[in-house]
Amino acid sequence: MALWRLLWCNKLRILLPAFILTLLTAILVLRSPDTYTAEAQMLLARGNLEIVEFDSAGDIEVTQGAIVNALTILGSRSLALQVIERLDLTNDPEVNPNIAILEDDPEAEIYPDSIVRQFALDWLASITQVSILPGTNVIVLRATTTVPEKSAAIANAYLDAYLDYQLERGQSETERAAGALRTRVNELRLRLEADQALLQDYSAGATSSAMESANDLAGETVNVRSRLESTQASLDELDTALAVLNATSASDFQAVRDALDQNETLLRMERTNLGRAIGADTLAQDVETLLSALQTERSRFEQLNTALRNGLDAIEERIAEANAFMVGLRQLEVEVETTSQVYESSLARLKELSIQTGLRDAGAQVLATAEAPLRTDAQGRRRMVAIAAVLGLFIGIAHVLVREAANDRVRRVSELAEITGSDCVVQLPSAHGGKGGKNLSGTLDLSSKEASPFLDGIRALRHRLVSSADATGPLVAGVFSSLPSEGKSLVTQALAHSFSKIDRSVIVVDGDMRSGTLSKSLGITPDQPGLHEVIAGEVDPSDAIITQSSGFDLLPSGQSQVNPADLLEVERFSQLIEALRQRYEIIIFDTPPVLSVPDASRIAAHLNAHVLVTAYDRSPRAAVRETVAALESAKVERHVVAFCDAPEAFGKNYGASKGAFARYWT
Repeated sequence: MALWRLLWCNKLRILLPAFILTLLTAILVLRSPDTYTAEAQMLLARGNLEIVEFDSAGDIEVTQGAIVNALTILGSRSLALQVIERLDLTNDPEVNPNIAILEDDPEAEIYPDSIVRQFALDWLASITQVSILPGTNVIVLRATTTVPEKSAAIANAYLDAYLDYQLERGQSETERAAGALRTRVNELRLRLEADQALLQDYSAGATSSAMESANDLAGETVNVRSRLESTQASLDELDTALAVLNATSASDFQAVRDALDQNETLLRMERTNLGRAIGADTLAQDVETLLSALQTERSRFEQLNTALRNGLDAIEERIAEANAFMVGLRQLEVEVETTSQVYESSLARLKELSIQTGLRDAGAQVLATAEAPLRTDAQGRRRMVAIAAVLGLFIGIAHVLVREAANDRVRRVSELAEITGSDCVVQLPSAHGGKGGKNLSGTLDLSSKEASPFLDGIRALRHRLVSSADATGPLVAGVFSSLPSEGKSLVTQALAHSFSKIDRSVIVVDGDMRSGTLSKSLGITPDQPGLHEVIAGEVDPSDAIITQSSGFDLLPSGQSQVNPADLLEVERFSQLIEALRQRYEIIIFDTPPVLSVPDASRIAAHLNAHVLVTAYDRSPRAAVRETVAALESAKVERHVVAFCDAPEAFGKNYGASKGAFARYWT
């Protein structure tokens, strides 16, 4: 029921898009001439524009790529040009505008042939539609024109052009592949012959050293390396003997004798070259003879060592030459074998392609040719209008539901009472200009003596406010709101005016020391001292209060030099309220928005009456909840809620119609 009520209340928002879409669709459909749609069907047998393997000529499997190729070809410019040429569409009055131009004026300037051909291409693209049946290989081609026979002729011409194109294309592709393969076979044959000749020349041109046995060369290398190591060891022994003999004094017989006894090489040289033991009287001559013999033998071993190293290098070069020859020979043999295999396979493939050239077909067959339709597409038009109407209804319903889901603002008294927890909600109608509400300039017109629903709502708010005060004596009330621009300053001014009409001494304190909205609306200049200067102790309260022509006094906001939240915590603020209680019966504070700054919560703790201002379809529910929680944290237990701009106040127009309600107030 709630959903139905919501849709019924927004029936114009729902019906408007449906009406607009239906009207536009109907206009477009009715203005167009009767059309006829002809349909032709074609079955793809296998992939097209691909070289078919010889052993798969009977395969009818169609890949997704083949389907995409077919659709692309059917929508191509070249195929459309063939259809234009087959049906001579450039001489059709429906396509060629030159025919109509020449009928009106034979000497008029006409379009060139290229432009006419482009007109025909655009016209074909607009009247044809190509699609594939889901899950099948069947392609459906539809043509829609104002003449039944023309629609069928165009659809069939597309199929014929496609089959001819595919057949010609397949043949040319196969022949081109065979020609390329034939060239490749010739190249491979020449390469094989060249590789075989190179192998023969390489084998014949090898040196005799390169053809020697690798095992013989390896054995000789081992022998030479062994002799080289023995020679090097002898050289090391001779070097040691020379070093020992040179380090021994030639005049010390005992030292020389000890050196000879400790070195086998020296003992051997002594026996070989002296034939006796060295004598004390011939010591110097014997030592000189041993040194000469050692140096002579060392020279001989050095020559032998050099000869062995040269022989080893020669053997290694012969081994490297033999290895290089064997590697090159093996590479040539592998290349010849590979080229031979490629040549044989290419030759076999060439034979297969030669056979395939005669087996190639279009890769498709016609399932159903297009017939001239007997009925127009009028049913489709009515369906389009109905769809447009339903779509418009859905758009309207979606708009209403989204708008309702996104709207989190207060629009009912019942939900406002539930959110605030207050049993006292006063509805204030809009303050329209000219009837005791806002004048044309936007300020409150308090001078009008005519009746006003807004001001009568303020009177009801005044009565509820006095009844809800939780203390005797002067009424110290505060007007609060969650966010800016909810009507708080307007309600404050109207309440003050209403209390002054019943002979109460009233003062309005502009507690919004940050912006001073109420002071500005009443024409107070910014340099006028006010609440800030009084709390700061700079000005006496009597010097800051201004008497208004509307019947109440005003304590402006002043110019704030210090954070107002800190000023409201000082003792002088409490003393100011007590002083105003001694002088006035009604004290009304206009406070800044509760959720914007903490000033309002500081002021609320000093008051005995509280008014929470909310605006119809402007105050978010979450903001009102947070405001109530903030006031409760400031020990505010009871508050009156003013529901500004309420569409139906005072018990739904006293039970009368809106027209009667309006006449009642006039």
